[in-house]
Amino acid sequence: MGGLEVAGMVFLFLFVFVVMMISALVVWPRVGGKLPVAAQPWRAEAGDGGGSAAAPAGWEGVLAAGRIRGEISQRDYVRAMEQLVSGEPSAGLPDRYRRGR
Repeated sequence: MGGLEVAGMVFLFLFVFVVMMISALVVWPRVGGKLPVAAQPWRAEAGDGGGSAAAPAGWEGVLAAGRIRGEISQRDYVRAMEQLVSGEPSAGLPDRYRRGR
C-alpha cells in the first residue's frame, strides 16, 4: 500500500508541475514586454546609446568613476571611502582628486 501512495504523490507533483509550466508558457509572451519601466530595472533607459554619462555627484561618485576607469587602485579607493565615512573628506583622496592641488 505504501508504494501506491508514493506513486500517487509523484503523479500529483508531476501533474501540477506540467500544468504550471504550460500556464507560464502561455502567459509569458503576453506579459513579457508590457511591464512598466519602473518594474524593469534591468532594462537600460532609451537613449542615444552613447557612453556619455552625467558627471558623478559627490565624492563617492567621483571615486567610483575613477575606480571604474582604473585611475584609482582598490586599496586607494577603500582608504578614501574610509576617510569619507570618518568625516575627513579630502584626507584619504589620491592627490589628483584633492581640491587646490
